[in-house]
Amino acid sequence: MHRIDYESFYIEMETINIQKDKVQLVSCFGRINNQNSLLISKEINRIFEDKIYNVILNLTELEYLNSIGIAIVLSIVKTVDYHQGKFVIGGMSDQIEAILKLVELPGKFKVYSSVNEAIDNWSKN
Repeated sequence: MHRIDYESFYIEMETINIQKDKVQLVSCFGRINNQNSLLISKEINRIFEDKIYNVILNLTELEYLNSIGIAIVLSIVKTVDYHQGKFVIGGMSDQIEAILKLVELPGKFKVYSSVNEAIDNWSKN
């Protein structure tokens, strides 16, 4: 497992195998806010250092997401789409779900209630 730390926020990344696919499980913890969002947005492509473009994004421990944070999620979706990978969200807190419902996110990915549900349904995406 690999971890990237920022002020009041960190990402844990783990490569997992689901059937024949290598998948980057990206878990977010803390808050994406005005103090850290610009640095995170500049460095977010570090999650693709291993050239794995299948992503499960776990937002269950993310406490807050500002507009730049939403742009960061969309940037991940765009990179995955460009490389013809798969992207799903494997869980999010009620607060993050409420924020993301206000934004019309692209319909190119599915949202599951947990990482386990995302893994179990990976082949359906």
